[in-house]
Amino acid sequence: MKNNTFLSFIAFLLLVSVSFISCVLLFSNGISAQELTPETKCYNKKLNASGAYVRCLLQAEVNANRNEGEISEERVERCHQKFENRFMKAEAQAAAKGVVCPSHGGLLPFQKTVQQAAAFINLSSSAKTLTVEIAPEDLASLQAAGQKLNIAIMVGDEAYNVVWRSISDYLENNTYQWSPIYQVFGTNEFQDDVTIQVSTNIVSVGLGQEVILDGTGIIGTANDGGPETGITIINDYGLIHPGLTQQLTDPTGIQASLPIYAAFDGIVMGMAVLTPTNKVLVWFEQNIETGTMFSGARPNSTEVDFTNVSVVTRLYSNGEWTIPDGS
Repeated sequence: MKNNTFLSFIAFLLLVSVSFISCVLLFSNGISAQELTPETKCYNKKLNASGAYVRCLLQAEVNANRNEGEISEERVERCHQKFENRFMKAEAQAAAKGVVCPSHGGLLPFQKTVQQAAAFINLSSSAKTLTVEIAPEDLASLQAAGQKLNIAIMVGDEAYNVVWRSISDYLENNTYQWSPIYQVFGTNEFQDDVTIQVSTNIVSVGLGQEVILDGTGIIGTANDGGPETGITIINDYGLIHPGLTQQLTDPTGIQASLPIYAAFDGIVMGMAVLTPTNKVLVWFEQNIETGTMFSGARPNSTEVDFTNVSVVTRLYSNGEWTIPDGS
């Protein structure tokens, strides 16, 4: 369930942002509020409509969360209709005065931009946070031994097989954060203890979308299709190992989209569905790097399941993983 307070706060921020943009339009080039051009007045109406549109979409989700149910399609459709009506009304009023209202391509592109903003907010509200605490005595011994702190995430029902992030400059408290923001790629091989080499272009993709790897080895733009919980790859090229990256912010503050998976077995032609999960593996290990492919169990590891939670803390103390008091 998404955090209602978070969504409401984001909606408030969006309204503030709309107000700020309006102010910029008002006072840019020395134009005062009393001297607004008809074009600016019309565009401000569209900005206000956009803020109300996003708030409406988010409120539909908040209501669904309160009732622990699905988002009302009827309510979302009302949001769409209200936005379209306000948008078209602003343009009609401008046209009546002989003015062309700024629209950035018309209703549909403008509306799509707002919908993408709302979708991004929903992704942000799905963020997962893992804090790894390390006891001082263990921290000293781990660093002296050259042990790295590693994290991997499971895809489908296969074993973990790619080091998502490996760091050596960890401290007593280390926080990772990630969201379901993915990219798809292909690699020519899966090989233990070797860093992934991306062989194709990389394309942004979301759950419930599909991409086509064409006969020349180019991955096309993602479109809706396939299972809602998976990412579908249609392979028209030939032997390839499908792979995924996912956005991660590591304990040092670096944010990047890094490989999380490469298929053990390549597919020759046809379709493959990659299903990211909410399970991660954390462990200490020497002589390993971000993006390293591996198979088999990892030593000194713990698995954390985020299926029903968003924030988790694990403690490493006396050489063992535990759940700290109060977590």
